[in-house]
Amino acid sequence: MAISYISGANDVTDLYSENIESEVAGADVSALTIPIGTSLHPYYEFHSGFGVGAGIGPATVLYAKSSSGSRDYDYLNIPVNVDIRYSFAKKGFAPYLRAGVRKNNASGDYVIGDNAGMFYGIGAEFRTSSRVHLGVEVAQDNSEIAFIVVDQSGNRSGSKKIKPTGLMVSFYMIF
Repeated sequence: MAISYISGANDVTDLYSENIESEVAGADVSALTIPIGTSLHPYYEFHSGFGVGAGIGPATVLYAKSSSGSRDYDYLNIPVNVDIRYSFAKKGFAPYLRAGVRKNNASGDYVIGDNAGMFYGIGAEFRTSSRVHLGVEVAQDNSEIAFIVVDQSGNRSGSKKIKPTGLMVSFYMIF
C-alpha cells in the first residue's frame, strides 16, 4: 500500500477550471486539489533479485460545479500497470529499479482518450526483521490523457495532453 504525491493532478484541475469558465458565461470555479493518492502494487521477487509486479492507482477524482449551478463536471482516472524490477539486496537496505507500462483508464466531461506509456522508478526498501517493511520510490510516468480545450469563445476547438501522474513520489508499506 503506497501513498503518493502525483504531479499532474493540478494540471487536470487547472484545465477543468479554465474550460468551465470559458464554456459557462459568468462561471467562477474555485477548486481545491490535493495531489496525493493511494495505490496498491503487489509484486513477486525471485531469488535472483528480479521480480514482476502489477499495480492499480493512484486514482484521481475531480468533481466540479459552476457557480451558476448549470451543471456538474466530473473526471475519474484509475491507472493500472505491469512492471519488472531488480532489487540489489535481499535484506536491510534494498535499493531497486523498476520499469513497466502504465495505462490510464480515464473518463470525464473533457476526456478525449488515454494512452499507455512507459514508466520508470528507482527506490529503496527497508527490510526489517518484522513482517512489515517500509519503502520510498521516485517514478516518472509517460502515459497521457488527451483533453478537450475550450477557447475563450466557448467553443470546444482544441485538445491538450496531460501526464496525470508524470512524477510520483511514494512512501509505502509491504506486508
